[in-house]
Amino acid sequence: MEELGVDPGELPSPVVAAGASLAAFAVGAIIPYLAGLNVMALALGLAAIAAIVGGGMVARLTDRPFWRGAVRQLLLGACAAGITYRR
Repeated sequence: MEELGVDPGELPSPVVAAGASLAAFAVGAIIPYLAGLNVMALALGLAAIAAIVGGGMVARLTDRPFWRGAVRQLLLGACAAGITYRR
């Protein structure tokens, strides 16, 4: 622990992390359902904005550049959407 500079007292609670993850996934899961309303462009745009904001916020919380986390999350989200897309 000394080598890595990790203080066990500063680690977040696993319950809080799980709750935050659950809330984030629940909110993110609602966005694609907008496509069912025949507004695919709006759904894709909102999902892209959510990915950029979410990825950027995680990057900032881990002391990394906002843009790097935002672009990474956007690309991963776009790949996931492309793989699962059906007409």
